[in-house]
Amino acid sequence: MNISVILVVHNEERRILRALRSLAKQSMRPSEVIVIDNASTDDTLSAVNKFKEHHSNLNVQVVKRGVNHLGEARSQGVRISRSHLIAFLDGDCEAPTDWLNSLYLSLKEEIQNNPRVVAYGGPQRLPEASRVLKAINLALDTLFGLSGSAQVLRPLSATTVDHLPTGNSIFLKKSLLDVGLFSSDHPHVGEDYEIGLRLVAQDHVLMLGPKPVVINDCANHLGDWLKRMYRFGHNAWVLRSLMPVAKKQVLGFVIALPVILFLWIFLGFIAPAAALSLLVFTLLLIVTSLATAGLKGNLSLGAPLFWVVLGTALSYSLGALVAALDSAGIIPKVLSSPRLSRPNPGAFAGPPKKRVAPAGKRVRAPHVDSSQHPLH
Repeated sequence: MNISVILVVHNEERRILRALRSLAKQSMRPSEVIVIDNASTDDTLSAVNKFKEHHSNLNVQVVKRGVNHLGEARSQGVRISRSHLIAFLDGDCEAPTDWLNSLYLSLKEEIQNNPRVVAYGGPQRLPEASRVLKAINLALDTLFGLSGSAQVLRPLSATTVDHLPTGNSIFLKKSLLDVGLFSSDHPHVGEDYEIGLRLVAQDHVLMLGPKPVVINDCANHLGDWLKRMYRFGHNAWVLRSLMPVAKKQVLGFVIALPVILFLWIFLGFIAPAAALSLLVFTLLLIVTSLATAGLKGNLSLGAPLFWVVLGTALSYSLGALVAALDSAGIIPKVLSSPRLSRPNPGAFAGPPKKRVAPAGKRVRAPHVDSSQHPLH
């Protein structure tokens, strides 16, 4: 089976070899591995080229870009790919040996059940190198997992989602081309969420399953994780405020937390009820964290779990709040995230009768053997 694997990397000198080695060990060998070096300033490119020299049995293509733009880099990888199926893995990820085979077989099964299915993905979890990282994984499997977001969900069985993380997924190439590939509005985060919403709006179906699970080394400590959550919160607000299909996913507690904190800090002395509400919230969070850790048989994770959950909620909320104030013109542009921009809301009006490419013109793919169905 011909499957192209695309990795978009930026300053991944320390982690890219782990990702490439995991691809070299796949039980189903990819037909090509396309590494898009997204304007790295470290020795990422050198590391990839050295790996290529010593692994001639793996077809590795390297593309050097002069601009760090995630959405455009992913689109470039799709354009130059030679296969009908496109799998995405990030440069900071490590895939299990059955990763590609599992994605392929799962996609094939889902398409047999529903011809509208065009993509399949699996969960991502952090390497458990510390108590904080273990606590983050525990939160993803329990408290955060309740949000239903495909970014954190590990379902018991395959379920429909509105997007798939591009660190662990496989797509029919034609579906990506039909919607005009990834949007240029998302240079650093949110490109997978945005294209997922466009695919769903055009009546395609995306599936997320319980496996394969990819290890994503995206954070070394709590600070890294909270910065990431701030960016996600900012981007999520921009997308959800402009795309009707995503509005239902805004969680009440994410919006309520900044309000509670504001009341506590500024009104606590004259309004004890506000301070009391925060106290009750904190106590409930402590009890929930301890209970969750206890049910998993590791009470020592109770304290770090509390700080992970609280910090994540506040960071995500702050990102969303800054985006909301920015969109309302209340704060100067300099205070908002310079790495995120608004998508075109007209692209999400609903499934059109004819396929269109809201993110750009329809892209012609390189020649492939059209006599073979991508899943044959």
